[in-house]
Amino acid sequence: MSELLLNIKDLKVGYRVYKGLLRVLNGVNIEIYKGERVGIVGETGSGKTTIARSILRILPKAAKIFDGKVLFEDKDVLTMSKPEVSLLRRQQISMIFQDPTAALNPVSTIGSIMSDVIGYSYTAEGSRVKPSQIREMAINALRLASLPAPERILASYPFQLSGGMRQRVFIAMALATPRSLVIADEPTTNLDVTIQDQILRLIKRLIDEKHTSLILISHSLDVVSEMTDRVYMTYGGTVVEQANTRDLFENPYHPYSRALLSCIPRLSGGGFGSGIPGQMVDYLAAPRGCRFSPRCPKALPVCRTEAPPLVETEPGHKVACFLFSEKQGS
Repeated sequence: MSELLLNIKDLKVGYRVYKGLLRVLNGVNIEIYKGERVGIVGETGSGKTTIARSILRILPKAAKIFDGKVLFEDKDVLTMSKPEVSLLRRQQISMIFQDPTAALNPVSTIGSIMSDVIGYSYTAEGSRVKPSQIREMAINALRLASLPAPERILASYPFQLSGGMRQRVFIAMALATPRSLVIADEPTTNLDVTIQDQILRLIKRLIDEKHTSLILISHSLDVVSEMTDRVYMTYGGTVVEQANTRDLFENPYHPYSRALLSCIPRLSGGGFGSGIPGQMVDYLAAPRGCRFSPRCPKALPVCRTEAPPLVETEPGHKVACFLFSEKQGS
């Protein structure tokens, strides 16, 4: 197996709100290897974006990290100094946000924004990059992102571009300089179906060409099945199942994974899935045991009092469910 790049260990994160403390991430463990494409999937509100923001340490002020480590090349991001985190963002990890309109400065041209990003990436190396070199790098990045007339794009403001073009610009910025890891957080949320496919194909091609690791965060199971090597299924701020993408989609173990996959419409017919009864976790009063237990048709008594351990059901396939542990009969 390739060398381990990112190792998230027992990460617990919450948010302070008016009514109290939302305990969102509840002991998340994730491993990313060099050159690997990994998907993190789950319903809206399952903590996927919180995981991504924890990796780059860009959580909002209301967030509180209770426990855990985020080891990037064996260095804990959560204990890094501000200069070290800055260097990490400049040269190691980049992020493609789900809403490029909100992430791009509306009063700056694309050329100005890209110049700042590229120049910022090279500042830490102690050598200045000439403006002409930065412009050439920006043009090359836009060309790689399949944007026509890159010189015109550089002179444009974000509002003058379509949603698909803005997302391509963001992809170009994320990969304009060498990166070890790219995090794509719902990169096609606000785009129509045909543009979504183009954007995903572009990300996959550039990631493969540059031998960069990818974390794809999505609630779209179809997208994840096409884009990733491995998948982490999340529910209520916990990882309930992890496996190679094909294994998880063909043979899911956790009741939540099975229920979620049954909701996918089949081209061969057979109707639609019945959905998952109940509501998502109330993080103000999360269940003591398995967070899926209030909605699980196969819940055991122990599920309501204890959090299930992550056990290996077959090589590379792990599931957090008492149905597959020693306490099955409890």
